[in-house]
Amino acid sequence: MERFRGFQKVDVTTAYCLLNPKNAFKLTHELNTGRKRKDWISIELYPIRGLTSHHVNEWQKEYPNTHVNRVHLPFSYNSQELLHRAFLGERENGITQQAYQLMWLAIFGTAVNKNAIMLAKDLHAGITVHPDVIEGFRRNRKLNLFKDIPVYVENERPFKHPILDTSIISDPLTIIENLPRWHAQGLLWGVDHCISINTNLLDFLYHPDIREYTYAIHIAGPHHGIISGQQSIADFLEESQKVTFAHSVGVALDIGPGISHASMKENIQKTWELIGRNS
Repeated sequence: MERFRGFQKVDVTTAYCLLNPKNAFKLTHELNTGRKRKDWISIELYPIRGLTSHHVNEWQKEYPNTHVNRVHLPFSYNSQELLHRAFLGERENGITQQAYQLMWLAIFGTAVNKNAIMLAKDLHAGITVHPDVIEGFRRNRKLNLFKDIPVYVENERPFKHPILDTSIISDPLTIIENLPRWHAQGLLWGVDHCISINTNLLDFLYHPDIREYTYAIHIAGPHHGIISGQQSIADFLEESQKVTFAHSVGVALDIGPGISHASMKENIQKTWELIGRNS
């Protein structure tokens, strides 16, 4: 079986242009033009309210050198779980995190609206989903909605869930153990979430299960900021060149809103450098 040394490519999520995802198509079209398709920067879409495959198809007519590889499901299974998280689950993490949950409700809705699932099907893309969300579908016997869609489960920041233990939400190794119950393809390793709780990334990087079941990673600086100037991230990405993976793992920059077009380009180029790929 073929093994892959280090991370193979760089992708982006639309987190940095959350309310205007068309910008990600413009950016990646610019960077993909003249590159081999296998080396294209792909896009992981956050499904803001009202976004449909029609919008994406129109953007790809304008910016043809673009590809959507995943759609990220909303961050809560239903409104009841989201409100529990906002008022109880995030209480120990402070009022800012509590407020974010209500903002996500306004921007995305919840996963049971199925908008993200339909978007992934229409675009022939995979799905990124947090453990508590996919568990909601399993608990309600609705995993059949994901038939023929590759599902990648991402570790979240820890919070108090009404049913699940924190480890199944935030620990990548516990998530790997539970992939079969969710009929999931593999792990999307939320390195950005590990950074937020000061996890030793190298302990995970060399773990055999991480190397076997990881299909992609999310990365960003603290508080979903830029990676430029973050020495610990630079060290991690450079160290990754020494590790072999069972799959062709891409690094998706999951940088939050507020970054400029030029700065996003700079962060993409810096990531290419750090993983030892030719930008």
